[in-house]
Amino acid sequence: MSRRCLRTNRWLADHHNEFDLVVIDTPAHDGDALAAVVRVADLTVIVTQPTLLANAVAVHLRQVFITYNVPYAILLSQTPSRLTRRLNQWIQNHRLLGTVVDTQLAYLMDYQDAIPLGMSVVEYNPHGRAAQEVHGATDWLLNKLEMI
Repeated sequence: MSRRCLRTNRWLADHHNEFDLVVIDTPAHDGDALAAVVRVADLTVIVTQPTLLANAVAVHLRQVFITYNVPYAILLSQTPSRLTRRLNQWIQNHRLLGTVVDTQLAYLMDYQDAIPLGMSVVEYNPHGRAAQEVHGATDWLLNKLEMI
């Protein structure tokens, strides 16, 4: 296990009573980081796109989470901006892998425009569709964690 993973595990162990929610984003290919985080997770989220290559990664991640007996949900991002027959099929296919978050994060320019300003979409355009999607996904996840 890498030194960074050991530090992360140690930090989480030392501070576990200080937070209600900790979000850790790890690259799917970093097996050590992924295993370290999964061991302490109450819920993991597979953020994936509706593409064949992203689906292959989601299948791999799903197996890791099943191996560690950690609940997981699938969040589709960079989806078409409207619900098409094809997107509907992707959602159904992902439901075969597990629980899918009810809200998808569409490919919208607000996500891109907020980045160079160092802002989230909720800050950048609080009443825009991207902000509504983020709120919807966040509410779903918090409800799943029984925090609402």
